[in-house]
Amino acid sequence: MKRILLFFFLACGLMGGLRSYGQNPLTDRLARQYELWPQERLYIHTATDEYAPGDIVWLKVYIMDAQKFQNIDGSRYVYLELAGEDGSILTRRKIMARKGLYEGYIRVPDGLASGVYGLRAYTRYSQDTPWNTYCHPLQIGQSKALERTYSPSWNVAGTDSLLMARFHEDGSLVLSVPHSSYYLVGTCRMQPFFAGGISAGKDVAFIDLPDGVVTFYLLDASFKVVGCHSELIENGQRQCKVSIGQNKKSYKKGATVKLTLDVGNLAEDEIADLSLSVCKNRHPLGDNIGCALLRSNPAFGLDMDRVFRGDYYSAPAAQEEAQVLEGSVRGAGRKKPVANATVRLIAPQVGQYALATTDSLGNFSFVGLDDPEGTTYVLSAINEKGNDNVVLSVKEPTFPPFPKNAFKVVEVSDTVNVEYGGIDMDEALELNAAYVKAEAPDVDMEVVSSLADFSFGPKKIEEMGATCLHEVLRRVPGVFMQDEKVYIRAITSIYGDNPAAIAINGVIMDEEFDLDDIIMQDVERVDVFKTGQTVIWGTAASSGLVSITTKNGYSVRYDPEEHLNMKNVALLGYQLKSIFEQDYRVMYWNPSVQSQTLEFTVPEIATSGLWRVVLEGITSKGRYIHEETQIRVQ
Repeated sequence: MKRILLFFFLACGLMGGLRSYGQNPLTDRLARQYELWPQERLYIHTATDEYAPGDIVWLKVYIMDAQKFQNIDGSRYVYLELAGEDGSILTRRKIMARKGLYEGYIRVPDGLASGVYGLRAYTRYSQDTPWNTYCHPLQIGQSKALERTYSPSWNVAGTDSLLMARFHEDGSLVLSVPHSSYYLVGTCRMQPFFAGGISAGKDVAFIDLPDGVVTFYLLDASFKVVGCHSELIENGQRQCKVSIGQNKKSYKKGATVKLTLDVGNLAEDEIADLSLSVCKNRHPLGDNIGCALLRSNPAFGLDMDRVFRGDYYSAPAAQEEAQVLEGSVRGAGRKKPVANATVRLIAPQVGQYALATTDSLGNFSFVGLDDPEGTTYVLSAINEKGNDNVVLSVKEPTFPPFPKNAFKVVEVSDTVNVEYGGIDMDEALELNAAYVKAEAPDVDMEVVSSLADFSFGPKKIEEMGATCLHEVLRRVPGVFMQDEKVYIRAITSIYGDNPAAIAINGVIMDEEFDLDDIIMQDVERVDVFKTGQTVIWGTAASSGLVSITTKNGYSVRYDPEEHLNMKNVALLGYQLKSIFEQDYRVMYWNPSVQSQTLEFTVPEIATSGLWRVVLEGITSKGRYIHEETQIRVQ
């Protein structure tokens, strides 16, 4: 059997009259697809992987072009979430880019049970493509064997036996087909490096393949994909070696550590973006930046038949350049859209004031609300004649669901303290509210609450610092808000055909009830019923139910005729910049290394033994840097 040996960088002619590589429709369409939808790849460098409840996780998020491995900063914000095994979000933070750098922290909630948790990073641009987001494992509390089950797959759906592959003893990858003749396209991160023919009895072999996920597509005469094969190639081509030197063999407490970085492998015009940590953890739990990049595959999730025939995908979302608050104004009677209504926005904490006018559909938006966490906006609306007999609604921001069973972890205890960017309600502006009394059912609410799928008791609510019920419900997997209604994915369709019922102190409210009419200071507990337990509420709860118990027993601060033209809104603001402080787990953290020489002092709280030094980064030429060494503390 004949075997044709090819270097990946050689241009080869296509059979059947197809033009040579670089000038044929197949490779041109791959390039055009990535041009229309350039994808991001995220990576989180944490100061360490092992923490205790209450600790601060110092981190840096790298956002890179998934094909070129170069830093990009088109998104103004990156979102961070710490989640449990069941996908429940324990805390969420938003980091704003500062000079192209995404660095900050996330606090481990107090009282968190020991186990492995997932730390995820994403942007609004990448949130709908989970293979481009990044999930990093963190060990909280006592050590436990890591059983990782979530990692974005680099395989391409549709791999079959029509295209057969094997490695030859000389290290080459040999491809063959059992019969007929086909087109063969070889890619790495959707960059074509080969386009040619393959037929039965004439194997095609490749040596010196590029670093990363290499995928070969087998196409018939109509350019339909009839087979494919992927291999992860790691030969060091995309790595830039940097050595780390130190001034002593060991250090006493209080001594100065001096680390020297040898960056001689950088090209003259090559710039490195680096972060460095010195930590006590025994071993890393997650991938390093090299593994995360090499395993990325922008083609994952795409129908390549569609791409090869020229039917391209477009980016599912735009890069987030500013925070936006959207909503609508409708008439109080027939709920028709109110055009040319004036909506006023006031943010007392940051001294912001703005006006917006509704369009013909009654919609409005405020763009550029780039304020820190804890900022509350007070909105009010009047119609064109100055009348406030209108209903103001605000579009609830949505966040992508966290992958279930991301890690095998122990159950989170009921004493979880969720840190969230809330505000002091004593200082917040409160709207006037009327009191109405509802006839309370003769039922033990504690018994009912024990049957809920998710519960937030007084301690959780207090520690969470939520400013509204929406913030509480965002922590429940499968629950989302749309058009001022609550929907539960476990009951309704993914599009939320029927909203969940709302019960206050056991009384199911009418469909016009607005959660914003309840002040969080009055809430005793919140229970969410997603599954068959809703039968205790009757048919009104067939699409799920949210039960709210107030502190004052049977009174509800709610009047459907009062203040429907006003809203208090607390968006997820960006995290303020903080300064790193040494602790017993992290001796040194530098998210933006600007010098080849780094100095720091061994703290008195440092334990004796070996400490890991981890250097990570990416260069302007798309090469990754990952180096480790150790320092000894006496």
